Amino acid sequence: MNECRFIGEVSRDLQLYYMASGTPVCEFEMAAEHQHGRELKKTMVRIRGYGRVAEEMYKYKKNILIGMRVDVTTQYICASYKHNYKRVTEHYFKLNNFELLTLEG
Repeated sequence: MNECRFIGEVSRDLQLYYMASGTPVCEFEMAAEHQHGRELKKTMVRIRGYGRVAEEMYKYKKNILIGMRVDVTTQYICASYKHNYKRVTEHYFKLNNFELLTLEG
């Protein structure tokens, strides 16, 4: 199964928009923590939720501040499409579930 779990801080405000089909989409970025030898490093990860989970995440928008720690379960997605006659490939993580933790600090 393609399942990824990240714990880290929200690094960009949540954005909500709707696809042409009417499906809600919520996007945000987070600084996910990972161990590199003895050092704890952070990597920027783009998260995108669809449908019910997007609406649920966006419902908490006023409570989710930059720096807020979240625990997310996702699925890695690699999608390609044509834009201006060029093939574009994008990588992101599709949000399956989330838990709000605490503010860093």
